[in-house]
Amino acid sequence: MATSFVCEHTAEFSTVPYMKSLLEKEFELVVPVYPWLSREFGCKSRRIHGDREFHVLVLFPRRPKTSDDNRLYLTINGELELFKTVGDDRGIPVLAGCPKATDFWELAQCKEQVWIEIGHPDTHEYLVSMDSLQSGPDTCRLDDADVLMLASTSKQHTMDSFENFVRDARYSQPASFFGGRYKPVYFLMKNKRGQSARHEGVEDQRMRDPSEEFSVHDSHPSGGN
Repeated sequence: MATSFVCEHTAEFSTVPYMKSLLEKEFELVVPVYPWLSREFGCKSRRIHGDREFHVLVLFPRRPKTSDDNRLYLTINGELELFKTVGDDRGIPVLAGCPKATDFWELAQCKEQVWIEIGHPDTHEYLVSMDSLQSGPDTCRLDDADVLMLASTSKQHTMDSFENFVRDARYSQPASFFGGRYKPVYFLMKNKRGQSARHEGVEDQRMRDPSEEFSVHDSHPSGGN
């Protein structure tokens, strides 16, 4: 039987920085948050952020489970599928991630994260083998390019719509005094790379005074009259 040597919160310390670095290939600004209603969604945060739009990606860190022969597994619980259903309805990608590590010291220098499409038929078994998973169109494993595509094509949100999503997603989880058993990390993303530069170039063209361009040509006459 495969069991784990860490909890999801420990796995998170490996998975979240990797995901942030990956998303920064597509967006200039990426921040992982764990929102509290009285903090991230509080009055001060709303005043600061206003109605500015951003993209959202949700990541459920999963803990690696090892068997006696050191094979690696992970589990995708049904609660995560309920959460993803709400995300699909709001244009927000919801996926799982797990570091491929068999002990603390592999975790310390983990170079491979396994991204999983929640709800894929391959994840319905209690134990999903990470060793045999290959990314591809018919598998549950996503590669880095798949993740960037999901993030790039996700719907934009404001603080109001983001809070509504978080509330509805949490209400989809089985009732518990401490809330849902599994705590995702939310990545907020702004400024797709290349877009801001193109936008600034257009603004520069609009702001340029046509008389300046004329005066340059006029100061270098091509012929002598």
